[in-house]
Amino acid sequence: MRQPLSARVHVSITCFFQIYVLPGCEDIILEELSPSTLLPTLEWSSLPHGSDWVYRQAMQFLQDEFVNIAQSDAFSFIPKKYLAEALKSDFLQVFDVLSITENP
Repeated sequence: MRQPLSARVHVSITCFFQIYVLPGCEDIILEELSPSTLLPTLEWSSLPHGSDWVYRQAMQFLQDEFVNIAQSDAFSFIPKKYLAEALKSDFLQVFDVLSITENP
């Protein structure tokens, strides 16, 4: 039994957005990633309608830039769940505790 035309159109539009539009939007979001945009990016990407790929890239940014982020004003607003996940990673870029606690 064939799907009605409206269902096929809906599937086609959904596929178009997933293949062509969404990756471009994700790229734009990540191009703008900075310590000040990290929290909203993590929060949006972790939602059911968010993007797993953007979430992984934002967490990688947090791990790579941990010292810089820890010394920024944005650090105090990052929820413990994201910090705990970053601290559990073997790829966290912190060479010693003093690099976090020293003022720039």
